[in-house]
Amino acid sequence: MKNILTLSILAFQFAIAQPGNVTEKDATLATGTDSTPFLRASSKSMPKVKGTVYINEEWEQASVTTLTENKVVRLLARFNAYSKEIEILKEKDFVALKPVDGISVLLHGKSFVPFKTNTSSKTIFAESMIEGKLSLFRVFDIKIVKAVSDATLLNVENEDRVTMIDKLYIRDTSGKITMLPRKRKEVLSIFDGDTQAFIKKEKLSLKKDVDLISAINFYNTNNGKSQ
Repeated sequence: MKNILTLSILAFQFAIAQPGNVTEKDATLATGTDSTPFLRASSKSMPKVKGTVYINEEWEQASVTTLTENKVVRLLARFNAYSKEIEILKEKDFVALKPVDGISVLLHGKSFVPFKTNTSSKTIFAESMIEGKLSLFRVFDIKIVKAVSDATLLNVENEDRVTMIDKLYIRDTSGKITMLPRKRKEVLSIFDGDTQAFIKKEKLSLKKDVDLISAINFYNTNNGKSQ
């Protein structure tokens, strides 16, 4: 059995080293869903409500990069905001990527990386918006909006609905990860004087992603991008 497992892993490594696209079927057949360090069974649990838990319900090609192996695999995938999983299409079923160290995924025009909030021990996938001495991440989630108790009587929608929400987290120069404060004064306190002056001069709104990223980029550039 050990020899078979070794041959399977070698076959997978050979497959992803080849030029061109590698399908999920190729990767899964080469490794098997139990032996690969990147795939696992999806939780497949989601609320039975009106709406979607996916950023995009359609399967899209994702580029999965492993820094440890410096290899790229292209698979059909989608992001589930309820389970915070990246699901991988496997014929008529699907599995999920493990958020292991050194993995990154380009999907839906976003870069997803393993992430752990300051309030949870579970590692999930989150969008990496900018990284450096200060780094910004977006964690997707869903909110279930309950139907009113007398919906039928009022002749209004009587189904629970799901809406997608997100929260921003910042990793500071010490490596500490916290949710981005809501108050402008508290957000400004994260930056040094030069960056605060830049924010004031450029009239940046720290509630807008593009402006917040501009402020963080300015800080990282002035203070050295790497941690």
